[in-house]
Amino acid sequence: MGSMNELLSDTRFWLITLGATIVALVKYLLAGHAKRLEKLESDAVRRQEFSQLRADMDSRHHENTSKLDSINEGITGTHRRIDDLYRDLMGKDR
Repeated sequence: MGSMNELLSDTRFWLITLGATIVALVKYLLAGHAKRLEKLESDAVRRQEFSQLRADMDSRHHENTSKLDSINEGITGTHRRIDDLYRDLMGKDR
């Protein structure tokens, strides 16, 4: 019983216990912050990847649109030439 009273009144015991508690608390808080930082970082990377994907898709869309416009112009020109040729051939037969 006497050793328990000595332990409770020992200043060094309380300082070590208090120090260990503070170290454990700081370690716990830092671990929580590290997890949150990792999640924020992965979310930021994911957002950046989606932004890049969206930019790539927009670029491809514009390229495809211009290619389709070019194809449409080519087809329209071919139709005109066929119509002109047909008109010329029909005009010669008369």
